[in-house]
Amino acid sequence: MTIEAPATSEQQSEFPTDGTLSSAVKVLNKTAVKEGKRYYGASLTRSQGLVIDRDDELAKAVFNADELSFYADGDHALWFDLPKRKFVFSGDLDAATGTFAGALQAAKGTFSGQLKAASGTFAGNLQAAGGTFKGALQAASGTFTGKLEAPLVHLPARYKPPVALSQVS
Repeated sequence: MTIEAPATSEQQSEFPTDGTLSSAVKVLNKTAVKEGKRYYGASLTRSQGLVIDRDDELAKAVFNADELSFYADGDHALWFDLPKRKFVFSGDLDAATGTFAGALQAAKGTFSGQLKAASGTFAGNLQAAGGTFKGALQAASGTFTGKLEAPLVHLPARYKPPVALSQVS
């Protein structure tokens, strides 16, 4: 004698027990990073690689073999220019301290505070509100306006002043 109870759906136990494969799949579904799914702003896609962005689109970072970029408001802010092998930064550089090795060039700008240089050449017009020169001050030519004071002035023997030095006050 055979007892049958046909059902239209697969029967499930009242107390299901997971097998080894079912347990592994559940753990994998909970812990695996999945393509296209966002995790605290980060997602992994085949077209862009690792992309981290904010919901308000104020900031975004893209990391892959072809691009290493940071964006602000949709514009490049910091990126690596692969052909030139250089990092490029657009915007203002704000730092408490720092050291630049190599040449520091600027098209224009203002330095405030103390500017120190071990050596170098200034090309163009150098203007200063005031200052002190230590060491020799040499010029190929130029004009001094205002009062020129010196404890001792060496003039060549052939120099004949336009007025007697005693008349200069």
